[in-house]
Amino acid sequence: MKRELHLVAAKQVREPSNTRLELGEHIADIFLDTRNDAKVCHWIIQKLGSPEIVFWGQEYTFDEAKSAAQSCLEELNRRKEHA
Repeated sequence: MKRELHLVAAKQVREPSNTRLELGEHIADIFLDTRNDAKVCHWIIQKLGSPEIVFWGQEYTFDEAKSAAQSCLEELNRRKEHA
């Protein structure tokens, strides 16, 4: 007896293509780069009103990129409070 696998239901979760976080005097932009076969999420930290990049990084998932950017923003904000 031959059995076949049937897909009953599937939920596709789309990751946001662009997201901005703001904390204190800094912003973090997170965006999904799909130019290559392997997707990569980039995150960039800048001071509000400045084109200078303070920190940047890339992760394999949106959640990892968001977490890294948020941690960086929180650390920058703590430093500002203690200065």
